[in-house]
Amino acid sequence: METTINRFIAEPTMNVFQHPMRGAVTKQYFSSEDGTVKVAAIGTTLPDFMKLRQDIEEYRWNDEDFLLATYPKNGTHLAWEIMMMLLQGSAEYINDMKEACMIDLFSPHKAADIFPSPRVLNTHYRLDVLPKDFREKKTVVVIRNPKDSAVSMYYHECKMLGDLPGLEKMGKLSFSEHLKMYLFSKDVPYGGYFDYTEYMWSLRDDPNTLVMYFEDMIMVNYYTTLAIIIL
Repeated sequence: METTINRFIAEPTMNVFQHPMRGAVTKQYFSSEDGTVKVAAIGTTLPDFMKLRQDIEEYRWNDEDFLLATYPKNGTHLAWEIMMMLLQGSAEYINDMKEACMIDLFSPHKAADIFPSPRVLNTHYRLDVLPKDFREKKTVVVIRNPKDSAVSMYYHECKMLGDLPGLEKMGKLSFSEHLKMYLFSKDVPYGGYFDYTEYMWSLRDDPNTLVMYFEDMIMVNYYTTLAIIIL
C-alpha cells in the first residue's frame, strides 16, 4: 500500500510556495567555479551583495582560524559559542557582536576588527560555492535532524521574520505550506536542505573537516551539566 508520505513526495502538480527572496527575484547567487552549482544568496541590496562577494573573494585566510559551516537552523549559534570558548580557554559567554563572524552578512574583515585570531568564521553556504581560499581549511560542519530543522526554520522565517517588508506572505503560511517549500524548492536562500547536506556529508573523510550532529552537541551539554550538578 502506498503510504501518505510517498503520495506526498510523488505528487508532481503540488502547489509549492515560492520563497520571496529566491534567486529568481533577487538575482543574487553564489556559484561553484565550474558553474555546475548555483545557490541563491541571502537577500540584500544588489550593491551590498556585490561588495560582500568581492570582500569574500579577496579575503586571505588566516591558518589559525576555523570555519563553521551549517545549514540555517542547524545549530550555528551553539556550535560557534562552544568553539570560541574552546579557542579562548574560557567558558564565559561571549558578549561581543558575534554576527560579525557571519560572512554571509558581513565582510570577513569585520570579524578581524572584533575578534583576534584564532577565531571562528561561520557561513550557511556550502563550501563549493565559496572561494578556494575557504575550502580545505579547519572546518566544522554541523548537521541536524531535518524534522527539527524544518520546524525551527518555520518559526524563524514565518513567525519571527514574517512581519518584515517583502516577507508578509511568509508570515501567513501554515506549517504544511512551509514544509513543502522546505522539501521541494531549490531556489531558496542557501539552496535546498537535502542538496546542501548531501554535499557537505561527502566531505566527511577530508582530514581538515569534522562533520558532527547537532543532537550529539545537545547530549554532551546535557551530560556535562548533569555531571557539574552532581559533583
